[in-house]
Amino acid sequence: MSAPTDSIRDLADTVLFEGYMLYPYRANDPKNRVRWQFGVLAPPSYVETDSSERSFLQSDCLIEGSDAEVSVVVRFLHVQQRVVQRLVGDEEFGDTESLDVGNATFLPWDEAVVHESTITFRPSEATEGAHDVRADGTAEFEPLYDADSSIVGRLARVRATVTGRLTWAVAPLPGPYGARRLRLRLDNTTPWTSAGSFEPDRPDALRHSLVAAHLVLSVRGGAFVSMMDTPEWASGYAAGCDQIGAYPILAGPPGDRSLMLVSPIILYDHPQVAPESVSQFCDATEMDEMLTLR
Repeated sequence: MSAPTDSIRDLADTVLFEGYMLYPYRANDPKNRVRWQFGVLAPPSYVETDSSERSFLQSDCLIEGSDAEVSVVVRFLHVQQRVVQRLVGDEEFGDTESLDVGNATFLPWDEAVVHESTITFRPSEATEGAHDVRADGTAEFEPLYDADSSIVGRLARVRATVTGRLTWAVAPLPGPYGARRLRLRLDNTTPWTSAGSFEPDRPDALRHSLVAAHLVLSVRGGAFVSMMDTPEWASGYAAGCDQIGAYPILAGPPGDRSLMLVSPIILYDHPQVAPESVSQFCDATEMDEMLTLR
C-alpha cells in the first residue's frame, strides 16, 4: 500500500494473516496441514463443485463529496507450494517428504506472498469501471547446504498464475445530501481444472485462489459514511446496500472518514491493533492459549 493507506497497514496485515499459521507454528502440525483462512476467493470452476466456497466478494459503501477521488487497493495472499527436493545426482533433484540438514528438518508446505494492486478513479467522472488483477506464476529455488558447504538439496517455491477482476459502479442517491453509493466487486477469474481423478483437489484450488482477499479504500475531497454507525440522514441509503463475503468499516482513527477497510472479518469502526501486541500473533481463536503460555 502507499500513503495515506500506510497508516492502517498493521490493521490490514492483521486481516491478511489471520489464521495463516497456528500455534505452535510448525508445518508438520496437523492443524497447519490444512489451510483455513477468512476471505478465500476460489476459482469459479472449483466453486461449482463445492457450494461452501465463493469466488467473489461484493461490498457497497456510501461516499459524500461531489468531486471525490477514490483509491482502492486490492490485497490478498498468493499461495506458493514449497517443495523439498533432495540431491540425487550431480545436478538432479528429486522430491522428498522431508530432508534433514544439520539441526533443521525441512518439510513441504504451502506458504504465501502478499499481492497488492491499486486503482484510482473519480466517481463524478465515470459511473462504472473495471481493473484486472494478475499475480504471475513463478518458480524460485533455494539451495540447502550441509556443514561442509556442499549442496544436499533445495527448496522449490512454485506459484501458479492467479487472475482477478475488480469492478466498480457508482450510483447517485436521491435527496439533498449529494451522496453516492459505490459498489465494489472482486472476482477470482483464474481458470482451474482439478488434478484429482475423483474428488476436487482443494489444496491445489487454494493455490489458484485469492486468499484473505480484502480492499483498502481511501478518499480525497470527500468522506465515507459509516455503515455501522450510520447517521440518520443516510440510514435509508445504508439499508439498500448489499454486502457479500465482506463488510466495510471506517479504518482510520476516530473522527477520520477518509479510510475504509472492506474486510472478510466483521470489525467495528476505527479498530486498532492492541498496543500490547508487540509481536504479530494471527492465531484466530487460539489467542487465549497464546496469552496463557506467554
